[in-house]
Amino acid sequence: MSKRKMSEKEFWESKGWKSYDTAWEAVGMAPEEAELAETKFQMARKVKELRSAGGITQTELSARMGTSQPRIVALENAEHTTLDSFFQAFRALGVSAREFGKMFGVRKSA
Repeated sequence: MSKRKMSEKEFWESKGWKSYDTAWEAVGMAPEEAELAETKFQMARKVKELRSAGGITQTELSARMGTSQPRIVALENAEHTTLDSFFQAFRALGVSAREFGKMFGVRKSA
């Protein structure tokens, strides 16, 4: 009888290490919290991408939003930022509600 080779995960767990499927699970976030955090990270990446592609500086975006440049840094890093701040940033970058929906897969309900 051949012995099944142990997976890397099984190996480390046999040595007393704990493995996680996601970073969110590792820090003890509930699935709902993790989903919100992931959404914020996706939005932050998209704000930075749109701002850079449009040749807009963080200072220019902050002026459009009526906030400070350090707040834009925080927003682009998804740090201490509300969803409302992301929506304001998208609007300041000229993203319509329809375009926003397309970016994040929102479908119009019947």
